[in-house]
Amino acid sequence: MTTSHMNGHITEDSDSEAKNVDLASPEEPQKHREMAVDCPGDLGSRMMPMRRSAQLERIRQQQEDIRRRREEEGKKQELDLTASMRLKKLAQIPPKTGIDNPIFDTEEGIVLESPHYTVKTLEVEELLTSLKHIQHILVDPQSQEDISLILQLVQNTDFQNAFKIHNAVTVHMNKASPPYPLISNAQELAQEADMHGTLTFVLIPSQQSKPPPAKETVIHVKAHFDYDPSDDPYVPCRELGLSFQKGDILHVISQEDPNWWQAYRDGDEDNQPLAGLIPGKSFQQQREAMKQTIEEDKEPEKSGKLWCAKKNKKKRKKVLYNANKNDDYDNEEILTYEEMSLYHQPANRKRPIVLIGPQNCGQNELRQRLMNNEVDRFASAVPHTTRSRRETEVAGRDYHFISRQAFESDIAAGKFIEYGEFEKNLYGTSIDSVRQVINSGKICLLNLHTQSLKTLRNSDLKPYIIFVAPPSQERLRALLAKEGKNPKPEELREIIEKTREMEQNNGHYFDTAIVNSDLDKAYQELLRLINKLDTEPQWVPSTWLR
Repeated sequence: MTTSHMNGHITEDSDSEAKNVDLASPEEPQKHREMAVDCPGDLGSRMMPMRRSAQLERIRQQQEDIRRRREEEGKKQELDLTASMRLKKLAQIPPKTGIDNPIFDTEEGIVLESPHYTVKTLEVEELLTSLKHIQHILVDPQSQEDISLILQLVQNTDFQNAFKIHNAVTVHMNKASPPYPLISNAQELAQEADMHGTLTFVLIPSQQSKPPPAKETVIHVKAHFDYDPSDDPYVPCRELGLSFQKGDILHVISQEDPNWWQAYRDGDEDNQPLAGLIPGKSFQQQREAMKQTIEEDKEPEKSGKLWCAKKNKKKRKKVLYNANKNDDYDNEEILTYEEMSLYHQPANRKRPIVLIGPQNCGQNELRQRLMNNEVDRFASAVPHTTRSRRETEVAGRDYHFISRQAFESDIAAGKFIEYGEFEKNLYGTSIDSVRQVINSGKICLLNLHTQSLKTLRNSDLKPYIIFVAPPSQERLRALLAKEGKNPKPEELREIIEKTREMEQNNGHYFDTAIVNSDLDKAYQELLRLINKLDTEPQWVPSTWLR
């Protein structure tokens, strides 16, 4: 039997077919039959035997399969090319193997996954060269470390063996693996658009290094004000508030909330199961500034005579405080916290000891007793003066004698801790004089006015400042009586008032305080504090150690 396909019809010729026709009906002429593919099955079955009918059924089944395949191919050609912007572009340009990318053109070295191309493999040496090239381009330490780890992996023998096996499989299968993206959406897109090829990514190193993650660190601060959470209406929870006094060292463990920090008191960590809440620095500054402004607004107008009597009193500026713009106001008027660090003085560089206190409180007597009892350990700084040297005086031992012009030049250069004029001659204590005593290995003892403390603390001398406070008024009268003095009640009240003023205005400079109720006990306490500097580290401003 011979079967031919012509224009969708089937033409069949067979010798056996002719014989069967002659047996069935000798009157019908012998001819071939043409039957359309879509013709009903009963057209040829009425005159055909069962064997021929089965053959035609198989032929019709084959043609039905062909028709279905053509319909499926037609549906693929009728895909909606407006489904995505990407397919629009593909529809407007000639088809090419791989994803059309106007920036990166196909190069000879890039292997496209297509049956029309021979699959090429990447050698280990090429991979190593590429990684080393990227390593030279990257500048940040993290990327350098990542590339180094990848290079170690590629140079590993097991990895290279696995890489060779992968290349062998790729060449044998003539197909790179994996053939499709692993993301489900990408698979659907690839199947819909019938895309094939290699998708290439270019990694561009960032010019900015990634900042390290923020690490919560503990900072240590010295409080310059008293705080009681029970009197604070703004504290979120009074039970969690931490009370402290001026001069306490606080360990701040969290500043996540800028208004309310979490902290412990120094030496009280064991008694505090939880950190307490304290006001944040900026929050405390702002509300103290507001409180001062309100208090000034409430002051009544003074009459002429009383106003004149108060004219020398320092007049506050009525300024709405801004923590970011008004640094002078912050430093001079609103004291909150000062960051501190532990410092242990070197054996050959002792910290100078400064005794501060109002008159007649015993600081001069304590200083002189230390120098008399331990001459090899304590010394005083040699002052400068512009007066002429006397016959019994030795330059460099009693005074540094310099001209007035040189003295005034040193004042302008900030070389003096304090200075003054007496009987038309200038006197002063210089920073260099104190440093000379320190370099000699001795402890320098100083009696200064409170106005000199700021200059001294801004130097590199790291002073230890001790405030000598008087006892009660009656006790102070008894002490002065022992020295043969008989002060008036007004003088005693003035000493007490001066003590409060000094502590109020300059208390943030003091490291510790001694109440001189008995000179012998005060001396022993002073000596104990000085000896403690050699054995224990002390809290000092962090700015001194930077």
